[in-house]
Amino acid sequence: MQKRLILRIFGFTLIACTLLLLTASRLPSQSIEETPLKVSSQKLEKHNAPRMLKLYGKVTALKPADIESTVLSKVTAIYFKEGDQVKQGDLLIELDHTSLKIKKAALTAESEKIQSSITQLESSFKHEQALKKYELKLLNQAKDELKSYQQLNQSYQSEQKLRAYKEVVITREKQYTVHMRNVESLIHDIQQQQANLDVTTANLLQVIHDIDSNTIKAPFDGTIEQVFVSVGQVTQVGQPIINIQNPQLIFINVFMPAQYLNHLEPGKSQAMLNNSHETLMLNRISHNVDEGTAHIDAAYYFTQQTPLLAIGSIVSLYADINLDQETYLIPETSIYQDRFIYIIDNHSLIEKNIQPQGIRYIQDTPYYLISSEEDLTSKDVLTTRITQPRNGMRVNHVPETQ
Repeated sequence: MQKRLILRIFGFTLIACTLLLLTASRLPSQSIEETPLKVSSQKLEKHNAPRMLKLYGKVTALKPADIESTVLSKVTAIYFKEGDQVKQGDLLIELDHTSLKIKKAALTAESEKIQSSITQLESSFKHEQALKKYELKLLNQAKDELKSYQQLNQSYQSEQKLRAYKEVVITREKQYTVHMRNVESLIHDIQQQQANLDVTTANLLQVIHDIDSNTIKAPFDGTIEQVFVSVGQVTQVGQPIINIQNPQLIFINVFMPAQYLNHLEPGKSQAMLNNSHETLMLNRISHNVDEGTAHIDAAYYFTQQTPLLAIGSIVSLYADINLDQETYLIPETSIYQDRFIYIIDNHSLIEKNIQPQGIRYIQDTPYYLISSEEDLTSKDVLTTRITQPRNGMRVNHVPETQ
């Protein structure tokens, strides 16, 4: 009795479960439609844009510029004293160049003499060339007459006449040879005199340079810091004679990682990170690596008007570092967790792995240079920042220009 009751209960339970399953399978499927989020996007295109390396530097004053003597000479005049303000091109110091002036006059006279000699030789050369040409014409004419006479019948020839024709040919050959040798001699003489003129001209130019070196002028606007010589003193070659300080002349001494040494080129312009974006030019790179910090020194100079910066203050700037690969340029809002972006395909988000390669500032807005193992060219990348994006999320996107 008890077993039958249990079997009945089990049967009813089984029938109830079966009916429940059949009823559930016949109910219409219901799904909650997700409302698409309105977002912005941009097309991905590859670029060769360099990355921007942020650097820090110290504002440093240039040391006074030493002006050295390039000749052995005596100081004859000093036109400024220590503390005086000077303008670029001002005559500062004059050295004795009396002997150089005498040498210049002698070399000038010698140069004119050689040039006159060359002119005469060239005139003689033209004359001898004309005579040589004329004698060649007479020689060929004499040879033709001799040949014509020799071709006459023997009965019309005489030994005396034949000898006379031959003597004319011999005479013409001698005359032609004389003029030919004269021409060759004149060519040699002209070449020799031209070589002498070249040497004299080189010596004259050197003397003119030495005279100019004896006139010491200010290379830029500044202040006379120190005068190392006095009137009457003999200067040695390479000896400092005066130095000038430009109070407006400063540079940025940058301490940067040595790994970027091969990416930096002297003469390349960069910009400071301030409101006016002053332009600087990389002037010098130290190839000595600090073993403790693995850093190097680089000197940046301003290419335009120097801003008023406190000596010793720290400033920042960006240097362009060329990459060895093409990258995509995207706004900062497109990157998630430094390694994801979301592509919009058929109004759905698709997560893509990326590798950040650097950063660039465009009108003070940061943009990131990224690369990917996949070709994402012409794909739409999400640019609106979303709190919790996910694969498959539905969006309505509005393309924007990059």
